[in-house]
Amino acid sequence: YNEGVFWVHHTSMIIGYVIVLFKRKMAFGAVLLMVTEITVLPSNAHWYLKASCNQDTRAFHFNQGLRLWCFLIFRLFIAPLLFVTLAWNYHQFWYEEDVVTKVAVTIITTLLGSMNIMWTKTMA
Repeated sequence: YNEGVFWVHHTSMIIGYVIVLFKRKMAFGAVLLMVTEITVLPSNAHWYLKASCNQDTRAFHFNQGLRLWCFLIFRLFIAPLLFVTLAWNYHQFWYEEDVVTKVAVTIITTLLGSMNIMWTKTMA
C-alpha cells in the first residue's frame, strides 16, 4: 500500500468525474476507466481470504488466478484503448475541447494507465 499512489489515483478520478459533469462527451473516457474497477472484487476477496488465514485453500489459489487475469484483461489495455479512441476522434477532442480538458484528460489517462501497468506488474 502506497499512500501517495492512493491519493493520486483517487484525486485524478474525482477530477475526471468533475470534468464529465461539464463535458459530457468525455464521459466515454470516464466509463472506460471505470471498467478497471472490476478488479476490486477479486482483490477484496483476496484480502478477506488472507485475513481469515485461508491461503492454503483452493478458493485462495483460484482467486489469485482470477485476480491476475482480471488485472491483465481489465487494467492493461484500457488506457491505451482510450488514447486510441481519442486519436481516432482527434478533431472532436483536440479542436472542440478547451485546454484544461485536453490537459486533464491526457494527464489523468497517463497517470491511471501507468498505475495500472505498475499494479499488474506487481501481480505477475
